[in-house]
Amino acid sequence: MAAPAGAVFDVGSIVFVNYGDAEYHERLIGGHVERDEYLVVTPDMDMYAEQLSGNNPDLFALRMGGAGGLLPFGIRAGDVYGFGPITAAERAAILLEAGRLCAIEKGQRGLVAAPGAALVPVAAAAVHVPAALPPAPAQAAPAAGAVAAGIGGAGGYAVAGGAVAAMRRGGVRALAPAGGMWVLDEPLENFDVGEEFALPAGAARMSDRALVLIDDEVGVLKFLEPGVVVSDYTRERKAFLGLDARTLPGGLYVQRPFADAIRDMVPEERDPLAACPITGPRTATWWLDQLLSQGYGGLIARRHRWRAESGVNATDRVVYEHEVLSRVLEVAATLDGVNLKNCLWAELVLRRIQLQEEAVSEDGANPSYEGASHWMGTGERKGGALIAPSLRAFVAGELSREAAVLKEKRKARESKLAARGGGGGGGGRGRGRGGRGRGDAEPPAAGQ
Repeated sequence: MAAPAGAVFDVGSIVFVNYGDAEYHERLIGGHVERDEYLVVTPDMDMYAEQLSGNNPDLFALRMGGAGGLLPFGIRAGDVYGFGPITAAERAAILLEAGRLCAIEKGQRGLVAAPGAALVPVAAAAVHVPAALPPAPAQAAPAAGAVAAGIGGAGGYAVAGGAVAAMRRGGVRALAPAGGMWVLDEPLENFDVGEEFALPAGAARMSDRALVLIDDEVGVLKFLEPGVVVSDYTRERKAFLGLDARTLPGGLYVQRPFADAIRDMVPEERDPLAACPITGPRTATWWLDQLLSQGYGGLIARRHRWRAESGVNATDRVVYEHEVLSRVLEVAATLDGVNLKNCLWAELVLRRIQLQEEAVSEDGANPSYEGASHWMGTGERKGGALIAPSLRAFVAGELSREAAVLKEKRKARESKLAARGGGGGGGGRGRGRGGRGRGDAEPPAAGQ
């Protein structure tokens, strides 16, 4: 923001003041009051008017902040009491509040305030994210203690007035702006990769990365050059860090042996309340671990062994489908870096493979797909089939339940037929030998 008429410092710029001690104090310019007085913001979130010139008898020295968060020449990071890292949205909110207080100060002095300046709500800042600080030329890393020096663990803007929860806003830029931008490069407890931050003074920098304190955690910021697609960088960075439970560490399209891929697959418990179209036990973890322990060398290699040992007809369609499904899973794991243990689609494909192997396990020439609706995984069965015991028990239980329902329906139907027979014209018969008629038959006991 350009400096108002008669002002020397731009709104949003940084200055460093010294009051005669060994420490420099960082100040954020929040507005121009009059002549050489400015509304300043301190690292402790105090806001007040201060005279920033040689006319202020309390000032021993006054220095302008460098571009990209660099300290003025000759000032060491350990000698600065400065701000911690803040998001761009939080910075905008602070400047908006400072502007409001500046308007009030000018009004109290009888000066003309900007129209409506005192009426703008602070929350409106959340809809605007100003450009991040421009990149700084390469320099040597600051001395020890330079990481957000002097903030006393308070986290600076990041925790001021609960602004994190209210003002934090990630992913608001599609492209890095003309001056570039700093984003979080590794996730923290309350912040995600790709969220924009303003680089604080005194941050320890090395090339395009910087170490800062964020809510008492050490965070890594990454500088994105102008024009970088922020969402693309964020997605690729998360994939490289293995932050998505559905992907393997190392990034996209990293080719790896199948055994290494399975070892890298860390299963993650699915929320029991999460929507899931699959009933019954999850079998992918067991099946893949068994595959690894039995040393097949991969899904395709195992498929060839299964076809040879199962006795299935080479021209049966199940042979071709089994090969295609095996190849899909192997390519997904070894080339696309997919964690098969955490993907529902992989569970469905593995269940289909298990159903096929179960269908031919008794008679390879005459497959039986009984209970196919309950299948759709593992343990060694004859013919080389891998069937999960938990899935087998589930399918058996479902078939037993369906059989019980059919049996009860049959018993109810027979009972109705017996009742209709008892109401006919054969009412004179006794219960002696040969005297029992169809209408006198007792319904079978429950469970027979």
